[in-house]
Amino acid sequence: MENKENLNDIIKGLTGYVSKPFKYTVSYFNGEQTYTEKFVVLTIGKEFTGNTSKGLDVIIDQVSTALGAAVGTATGGLGLALGPLTNIALHWIKDQIFNADGTITIMLANHYIGTKNGGIDPTFWPGGLETAHWEGIVNSIMVALNALGSKFDGKEELTYSENITVQGNYSEETNIPAVERVKEYFSNQEIFTRESISVNNFSNQNFYKMGLPTLVNNKGFETFLNESLGQMSISSSNVSTYGLSCLACKSVAYATAGVLVVMSAVALAEIVVTSSIVGSLASALGISPALALQCIRVAVNSIAFGASVVANEICSAAGFC
Repeated sequence: MENKENLNDIIKGLTGYVSKPFKYTVSYFNGEQTYTEKFVVLTIGKEFTGNTSKGLDVIIDQVSTALGAAVGTATGGLGLALGPLTNIALHWIKDQIFNADGTITIMLANHYIGTKNGGIDPTFWPGGLETAHWEGIVNSIMVALNALGSKFDGKEELTYSENITVQGNYSEETNIPAVERVKEYFSNQEIFTRESISVNNFSNQNFYKMGLPTLVNNKGFETFLNESLGQMSISSSNVSTYGLSCLACKSVAYATAGVLVVMSAVALAEIVVTSSIVGSLASALGISPALALQCIRVAVNSIAFGASVVANEICSAAGFC
């Protein structure tokens, strides 16, 4: 397995990009599946690996911390997106992580986690991750890279010298848009009749299951959601289906809104229908990429007012609010 080595600097010791869509085949116990997907390719330098002396969980945690400490909210967003990788799926590739020079090149897609030395589909069953959980992690990292600039998105091609074999079955789980999973969660809660409403009821595990790992420990989102819940509770203790859909959309769209706010003017101008941020929003809301791009273009006019307003604009343009 090999990949093109023309990477982009993010911070000292970390380079990466999102590839163009790549067609690859995975062999499972219950047959072969061929996918065409974008890949995240991250290369972690010796500054973090200690020249092979550290464990992968420790390395990823240090990279996430360094990104969060770097100047600029865009890099901090990438650190937040990388966080869920630690102790989640990396144990499957711990025995094959290091390159010959002591660096690590991690490759992620919706049905792949691995390195140049090989990898697996982490959504295999039994024993793998929920599809929504894993795809949310991959999408979060892609969108965070988008915030750093268009040069990180869709500019490189991958080539493989061999197929991938997984010791498990391929998942037949239906891909339900995140907005529907969030709406179902809210509809089963008694949040609208409580005197004290708190986003703490929305646990980190629920974020993962709904494919929204970027929102874990996101203080801005916590404030936004608490305010949105409070407004709904005041207006009615019997919230309509329309109200739930609007609240769910704003919850899902907030991550995209936050990324749009921190993107540079150049990167914003270069967003197209094939951009990762567009694909992620389309998948999360269950709408077409063309409509997702239209929503983003409408919302961009409001970025000076912050992520909350942008999320509202996205959902209004999409017809949820």
